[in-house]
Amino acid sequence: MKKMTSTPTISSPHPVSKRVAVIGAGPSGLVAVKELIQEGHHVACFEKAPDLGGVFRFDPERGGVWESCRLTSSTFVTAFSDFPLPHDAPTHFTHYEYIAYLKRYVDHFDFADNLFFNHEVVSTRQDEQGTWTVTVKDDQGQMRSQEYDAVAICSGIHQKPSTPELPGRESFKGTVSHSATYKNPKPYEGKRVVVVGAGESGSDILAEVAEKSSACVLSLRRGVFVQLRFVNGYPTDYYTNRIATSLPDWMVRRDNPEKEVGRLRTMTAWLTLPIHLMFQVYLILRIHFNNWMTNWGWWTPNSTPEVRRIIQQLRIDSGGGLSEQFATKSERFVYALANKSAELKPQITRFTENGVIFDDGSEFECDHVLFCTGFKSAFPFMDIDLTDSRNLYYNAFAPEFGERLCFIGAIRPSIGSIPPISEMQSRWFAQILSGRLTLPSADAMKTHIEAHRAMHKEKYRDLSERLNYLVDYTSYMDALAHKIGCKPRWRDLIKEPKLLLKIYCAPFSAFQYRLRGPHHQKDLAERMLSYHPIAYAKIEMTFLLFYLGFCHFMNKLGFRKYKPHLTL
Repeated sequence: MKKMTSTPTISSPHPVSKRVAVIGAGPSGLVAVKELIQEGHHVACFEKAPDLGGVFRFDPERGGVWESCRLTSSTFVTAFSDFPLPHDAPTHFTHYEYIAYLKRYVDHFDFADNLFFNHEVVSTRQDEQGTWTVTVKDDQGQMRSQEYDAVAICSGIHQKPSTPELPGRESFKGTVSHSATYKNPKPYEGKRVVVVGAGESGSDILAEVAEKSSACVLSLRRGVFVQLRFVNGYPTDYYTNRIATSLPDWMVRRDNPEKEVGRLRTMTAWLTLPIHLMFQVYLILRIHFNNWMTNWGWWTPNSTPEVRRIIQQLRIDSGGGLSEQFATKSERFVYALANKSAELKPQITRFTENGVIFDDGSEFECDHVLFCTGFKSAFPFMDIDLTDSRNLYYNAFAPEFGERLCFIGAIRPSIGSIPPISEMQSRWFAQILSGRLTLPSADAMKTHIEAHRAMHKEKYRDLSERLNYLVDYTSYMDALAHKIGCKPRWRDLIKEPKLLLKIYCAPFSAFQYRLRGPHHQKDLAERMLSYHPIAYAKIEMTFLLFYLGFCHFMNKLGFRKYKPHLTL
């Protein structure tokens, strides 16, 4: 990659073009640069690190990924919609492989000259005319300022490590750290360690630490919705397809409120009794068949009975279904709990001199406490507080700044992957700036924001305040695609049944959004979609199709609770 050594001076562009500063050269920043340039805008991307990649760039001295890190979302689901994967792509990228993919992306679309590394944005200030003055400290330590028509903030949500303040910490004789500084398990070899949190990073880190430590405890304040990395040989996110996620949330992905969900499920079971009974018999036979094949050594299950028991209990303790919280798409830490190399404990109440005390009153003497408790959003280069994603229109635009400021990638899907969302946000932003699309009025955006906040609190309940950036992946992607004009349409696909089948039944990837609309690449999209395997068995897809048809029927009759979650 070419290293930039000076801050750019951008001349006034064509009237329909804008001068745009992009902050951050991770996946979100890179796709923003590419989409903005494709719409004819003049772009400069500033990155304080010496190379691209953001949190995926390994640096032994700074934050970011650890040595053995592997992405939890599959390559199909993580890929950008107009940059195909090689035929030999792995099911999941290592961080090295993903950085290589991003560099190929930059080279393919030829925008290396727009990237300025070792350039830290110090401040962004808007004048009365709406123009932004962006001040940057360059690689020589010099302060330089330049005016831009718009700013895209692509520095993401993984900025400021979030560590709970617990009493007694100042008296603890051991050491305390955050997963942001974790690189490998060597420092914990032979030590007694407490790992706090089991998100996607925490789960894999715990598994590594448990192998090296003399004693290891996992501390959780609540359960975790664990998904296996692979199911029947397929990455788990291959089961997140359009037909399954088109069903109402309460039918398959939601548990709260329990009474309402139970009532609706019971009513549906009675209304579809023959099909429901057939589906239950199929599930029972499949479970018995798998057990029988396992006993004879002809079938290797994804997990042992003890692992499955722990996963089920963690899901129950999490207090909600898949669409109500963030899912941990890796079960590695569960194996550590199952083989007793790690012990599960509730949340920490306080530190002692030699260890910690948990909610249940038990005490554990330890040498180190490792917090895998996530991050807080931080934008130190701005004078305003926009760290709550729910205050933004579609998690992207602040009403007071309109089209001149866009947050890209400042979200996290409960399932799915951030880069395709960032790509969709970037396409939307680029076309708004070029005049192809417009934002509603500030008042209309505020009204939408308040409605979304209420929905967010209802949907994510206990997590809404702490994880304000959570979004529902499939519905969010479809909503932005509808605005852009690139959402697949039933009437366009009715004469292409094989393609329609892939869109509904194959993994929910971004390639479907290049079939039509601005900058569409129909041939590439069809080719990539044809490669997508269908993870569900045909009989399972048949049942799901029946239930989706039933929901459409009930919705037409006026039963709004049956309204499909997604439609084409």
